[in-house]
Parts: sequence; structure tokens; C-alpha cells
Amino acid sequence: TVGQSISSLTPVQFSPTGLWFKPFAPTHLQASLDGSNDWTVSFVPVSRLNGWWGSGYAPALDPDTTTWSADVLKAGSVVRTLTGSLSSPSILYTAAQQTADGFTAGQSGIQFNVYQVGPIGRGYSNTVTT
Repeated sequence: TVGQSISSLTPVQFSPTGLWFKPFAPTHLQASLDGSNDWTVSFVPVSRLNGWWGSGYAPALDPDTTTWSADVLKAGSVVRTLTGSLSSPSILYTAAQQTADGFTAGQSGIQFNVYQVGPIGRGYSNTVTT
């Protein structure tokens, strides 16, 4: 529109989708198995607002993104959804939960899709498989 009259332009419809509010996917997902056959998945939350890269700098979490959600998948289907706070960014999937969901406790091949949750719901996911 530089140098053009607004009245000479063709209007374009725009419907905001709110994608700016959709949380980014967590990063650095790692799964570890303990002696009790419990899986722990740890991750690093990612900030939309304060996420610039700086040496020795840990960005503050977005004030509107304080929880996480994780789907446990078996053969591509969700068998359990776990939730928690981003102040403790890890998932505990106990041997008892694994057995109840049809797994053998401590088995490999369990897929976790992990999301940060914000004002418009779940954000983008990141995946780790045991």
C-alpha cells in the first residue's frame, strides 16, 4: 500500500485464528526407566514471549502457559492422558499404569506426545518413544 490511496485498494477479508497464543512444543524430551519399571519423560518448556537465545539465560515461562499434557499411545491410539505443571516438567508413567493400559511394565516402544497448554488449549506437540 506504499504510496497508494486506501480507497483504491481491494479489501481482503481476514479472520484471526489466535495462533500467536498456541504454545510452542516442548523440547529436549528424554525417557528413562527406573528400577521399578516406571518411565519418566523429562522435557524443557519453550516460551513464546521471552524465548530469545542468550548465553546463561533461562527465559521465563509464558504467564498464560503453565501446564502440560501428554498422550500415551499404543499402536497409534491414545490409551491415557497425563497432565501436570510446567514448574515440574516431567511425566511419571508408573508400572501399574503401563499394565492397566495393556503394556508390559518397563517395555520399550511406548510413545508420548507432549504438549504445553495455553489459553487456547494444547499447543504443538513433540514426541518421544521409549
